[in-house]
Amino acid sequence: MDYRSFILQNPWRAGGQQIQDAYVKRSIFTEIMDDISKPEITILTGSRQVGKTTLLKAAISELLDDNVPPEAIFYFNLDDSNLFSYFDQYAAFIDFILSEYKGHAYVFIDEIQRLESPGLFLKLIYDLNLKMKIVVSGSSSLELKAKTVEHLTGRKHVFELFPFSFEEYLRFHSKTYYFSRSIELLRHYHHEELNSMLHNFILYGGYPKPILAHTRAEKIIELKDIYDSYIQKDVKDYLKIENINGYNKLVNALALQVGNLINYNELSLVAGLNIATVRKYMDCLEGTYVFKRISPWFSNARKEISKAPKVYGYDTGLMNYITQNQEDDLQNKGNIQENFVCSELMKKGKDPSFWRNSSGAEVDFVVNTIPIEIKATALKKPTLSKSFFSYCRKYQPEYGLLFNQVLFAQREIDPNMVHFFPLWAVPKVIDQFLM
Repeated sequence: MDYRSFILQNPWRAGGQQIQDAYVKRSIFTEIMDDISKPEITILTGSRQVGKTTLLKAAISELLDDNVPPEAIFYFNLDDSNLFSYFDQYAAFIDFILSEYKGHAYVFIDEIQRLESPGLFLKLIYDLNLKMKIVVSGSSSLELKAKTVEHLTGRKHVFELFPFSFEEYLRFHSKTYYFSRSIELLRHYHHEELNSMLHNFILYGGYPKPILAHTRAEKIIELKDIYDSYIQKDVKDYLKIENINGYNKLVNALALQVGNLINYNELSLVAGLNIATVRKYMDCLEGTYVFKRISPWFSNARKEISKAPKVYGYDTGLMNYITQNQEDDLQNKGNIQENFVCSELMKKGKDPSFWRNSSGAEVDFVVNTIPIEIKATALKKPTLSKSFFSYCRKYQPEYGLLFNQVLFAQREIDPNMVHFFPLWAVPKVIDQFLM
């Protein structure tokens, strides 16, 4: 066992420097800390470079601040292969922990999917009912699920960490007024600033490193690094891809189609891959938090259109990088703003659908029967599309939501009320109407 590598990752154990305080508190942090007090294994999933390691270290810092003894906290980042020897046998791992600390231990294992059989390893330890809380992270929900689901049923709590939400982005930039003021007051006093903040957020996305970068060039370099190291290396290696050119074409085609229906036949032709391979790659790209398919909403499946899903990216900045759409005047403004709303809904724990009938009428999103429409224009009056009217009259939802550039208004469609909001209000509207 490489004890030196272990100590380098655990400086608090040797009385060294503790964890840096430069941390923007993520919305999920409180849930993670609450779960650390429970016996089940805490699993944190999310893409590479989304901030999982930072969040785990923030949790360790919180424990230290709560006077948990430094020697009770163990951290292993398995990106360092020197630490693999600690995990050769679960009994030897337990002996090591007990040799270092006899009381209640907190064990953090980062990138646990690097192990061959993490699920069995964790199960064997958990079932011994030791005084040990285990918190693990993994970059691929697909790989982690494949390696753990069989063994950890009833023994785990799973949390997903996404790129920054717009609220987290505003918190990082100290725009605290967003959280204390009503949408009406925000529109009156802060509309221009919030529009500018939203534009930058949509353009470069919510991954921490591009957010921390200062210049446009630095932000693009960070996005390139995420693309190269994650999509071009980790995901590709996991799939064991031989047709690299076809895989790259598929990724690019999907990024270009955000907000549109997936046509597997067309993707097959564009990428030069058979349909089964396209579906397999798409499953992996979704399981590794690159793309997300959303399904059509049905009340009567016989009368609605076929079940082709629509595709969105988890992060607008990454989509813009893949498509080289990084000028201030976004070419696909409507689609990328729609993608922003979709990702914000997912970050709030919602699973959006969309509505489309056989006549071609379509509503961008449906959440709990509530229709949501996105307009890239600055509406001057509360106008609605025929499709929105059609949905509301047919299904009579309690209300409808429409996001645009400027307008803050209401319009009654008997017996429904449709609320119009500026796009920067999306997080507050989700909390007010959909939670």
